[in-house]
Amino acid sequence: MTHTPGPRRLSAIVFLSGAIVLALELVCPRFLAPAFGAGHSVWSAVIASTLAALAAGYALGGRWADGPRPGMALAGCLAGAAAWALLLPWVRHLFVGWTLPLGPVSGPYIASILLMGPPLVLLGAVAPIAVRAGALDLGHVGRSAGRVAALSTAGSIAGALLTGVVLIPWMPGSDLVSGIGVALLALAVLAAIPARRAAAAAVTIVAALAAAVYTQHERATETPDPLTPATGVRFARNSRFANIVVQDLIEPPRRALILDGLTHTIVSLPELENLSEVYTAFGLTTCMRPHAESALVIGLGGGVTPRALARQGIRTDVVEIDPVVVDVARTWFGFESLGEVHVADGRTFLRRSTNRYDLIFLDAASGDSHPFHLFTVEAYEDCLSRLTDGGLLSINLVGSATDPRGRTLVASVLRTLGAVFQHAAVLQTDTRAARGAPCENLLFLASNSPLEYRTPPRTAAPELAAYYSRIAQRPLLFELRDGDRTVVGPMFTDDHCPIDDLSSSLVLAHRGWVLASNASAGWAEVMERIHGSD
Repeated sequence: MTHTPGPRRLSAIVFLSGAIVLALELVCPRFLAPAFGAGHSVWSAVIASTLAALAAGYALGGRWADGPRPGMALAGCLAGAAAWALLLPWVRHLFVGWTLPLGPVSGPYIASILLMGPPLVLLGAVAPIAVRAGALDLGHVGRSAGRVAALSTAGSIAGALLTGVVLIPWMPGSDLVSGIGVALLALAVLAAIPARRAAAAAVTIVAALAAAVYTQHERATETPDPLTPATGVRFARNSRFANIVVQDLIEPPRRALILDGLTHTIVSLPELENLSEVYTAFGLTTCMRPHAESALVIGLGGGVTPRALARQGIRTDVVEIDPVVVDVARTWFGFESLGEVHVADGRTFLRRSTNRYDLIFLDAASGDSHPFHLFTVEAYEDCLSRLTDGGLLSINLVGSATDPRGRTLVASVLRTLGAVFQHAAVLQTDTRAARGAPCENLLFLASNSPLEYRTPPRTAAPELAAYYSRIAQRPLLFELRDGDRTVVGPMFTDDHCPIDDLSSSLVLAHRGWVLASNASAGWAEVMERIHGSD
């Protein structure tokens, strides 16, 4: 007869294995985001592959539970999952590299199966084995099954909260998975050895885990030198909201902020001057409102817009939901502002603030995901309440003005703006579409006063005049005037805002375009180019 863990240890194993299942599910998208993004398709792939792996584990666990040695089967499942988790940081780039040619739809699903399938199958097997081991006799099987289900679910709740709120923002994904491997190894030991040896073994393994965490903390607190340009990744971290990477490129010298695998801000080195056309386009708003004295920026990024406004003496408040982005902008991009910086949700700030602004800039997106609650009629009404008379709202949105799929998105945003403002327009800000990219940055403008240049861009700052000369042939793709409400497209409201649904096909096509250009390269080069570091 083989050893079977007692009721207390069995309960602890079930609870902690449930927590680890959710931890693995939450960390998997962080591994996929630099290559495939963090949109609906990636999360759908991760959830579907998790459920498929658990279903397979339940079936296998039922067989192993009816075997002659359920205690050994339980320890073996935990040990096998531990081995895979400890190996995963070394092979994850390889697995994602194999799936790159599959594209942005099939790629994330196959990648998540390869990354998390084996340990989740083994962890799924824990529950039926624990039911068998915890049942004193056939008359108590139902009670045992209910107890195991409750403990596993409670563990999953704890694992989701701990991982999403604390662990992912605090440590790289590879280190988190390694810690999960050590924890699973400890559970395997507890399941396999008699009670009198369990305490000593657990203390030893937990001490090893604590040493690893301490080492990671020391490494994370090392101070980088942001003033010296260098080729490669200078900063990489998972926050609660995004995978954040800062990378320097020397030919030509420039620095990029990458959120969930897509470039957000580009500046020159060592001057840290803006190189992104869309943020240059933001400067056109000061030509429409040359006497502006105050501004609000929702979504900080690298902080180039507040810097540009500060040079013109415009007091600018900033709202950014991610404190890590604020630190990155200050440390790596020279962010400064003449106003206040609020770490808060943009919509919440609009409703609570009593300040009024001449200009509001909405640039809230991470990778290919939009915070939908900032793009609805109600959100634009909140913006209008914070604008001065004749104030101007500017919105940066990734889309397409020429692709049939993108025109519905453009029409919807214009229609939604037109429900609140008397004038709305959209401006094509860059030339990516001409280079073959499915997406481009579009600048939407809205106001209750006419959208016209009161100070001609050609007489404004030299860099703004040069930019305007490049887009003079296409200054406005479309303008919605007061009384014209014939634009076709669903209106975005708090109750129904399918902005990600309308943009997902475009963004997926863009991801595919990027991945296709990288698929022929070696994986190390691909990872450098799409910034897949933790």
